[in-house]
Amino acid sequence: MTLSPKIWQHKFSFALRFINHFSQKPITQEFPVRLNHSYIKPVTNASQSARCHADGTYRFINLIEGNHEVLWRPPFTADFNHWTNWQTPIDISLPMPAGSNAITQELWPTPSASVEPGMTAIRGKLIGNQADSVHVRIARNLAMSTTYSFSDQYGEFLFLFPMPERLNNQGRLELNIELENGSRNVIRTELIQGGVAQIYPGANFQITPGQESRVRFFI
Repeated sequence: MTLSPKIWQHKFSFALRFINHFSQKPITQEFPVRLNHSYIKPVTNASQSARCHADGTYRFINLIEGNHEVLWRPPFTADFNHWTNWQTPIDISLPMPAGSNAITQELWPTPSASVEPGMTAIRGKLIGNQADSVHVRIARNLAMSTTYSFSDQYGEFLFLFPMPERLNNQGRLELNIELENGSRNVIRTELIQGGVAQIYPGANFQITPGQESRVRFFI
């Protein structure tokens, strides 16, 4: 008697891709992705070397229909490898509509994250009462900007500007900071360069593009 090999058929459930909130580009470093409660992990890539595939997706198969919460960082931690999530938990409802693209989830670099050489960035610190968990927006034109972040427990945050911005006649980038959608005021802004503070009254200030700038905002 000849036994035929058993053929396993897998059903694709969904794919998830993490992207940088500021650049909207995929984050290629691997996260400890799994489902809550069941702790099911995504399938490995073709070489069996990682669970993050070449296109930045984490792919799940053979899941039951219903709601699934995706975990991406170790238990009892607020971030992982200098990334954090300022949005709601990642909840997936199955089945997905036919032909659905990968689900995208934005993550934010933490204040201690490294910055690529040549990137315009602000390492900011809010100084004053209740400086933690503050909604922060910084842009040349706030009405045209959708990027934001939140200050951490120390009032610190990292804000990136990956796209070219229009500069003034001195080659500087003019910016404005807004806190809590305008409900909190910035009294004074201090740009720290070489240990010396350049002071700007209020929320308008200037930085040099193409580098990190350390800025203190008094609230």
